[in-house]
Amino acid sequence: MCALREWRAPQGQRPTLLQVTSMQLLSTIGKTIRDLLRKRRLGPEWRDALRILANAPHGLTESILLAHGLTAETITSLVRDDLATMQLETMREGGRTIEVVRVKITEAGSRAIEG
Repeated sequence: MCALREWRAPQGQRPTLLQVTSMQLLSTIGKTIRDLLRKRRLGPEWRDALRILANAPHGLTESILLAHGLTAETITSLVRDDLATMQLETMREGGRTIEVVRVKITEAGSRAIEG
């Protein structure tokens, strides 16, 4: 599919409407297939993790997710597949400054648990 997105008409020629429409259709089909594959791969641990994140509008720290019984591998997999994001934050705790990793659900993650 990547090669199709990079296709260009020969120099001095414009792509035909059929070529443009075909490329748009293939791109849409590719996105739909990727979404279906993601939904199929969504195991119970991933689904649980996404539900926990969906109930936390500002996300949760990685340590809280680990305390919920999730594994670091699950959290990393969600981020790798664009179902969640990780962001390093600085917090003050007990008079000292610490860095924590905050995990938030993405729109794709929200869609994955809707279906």
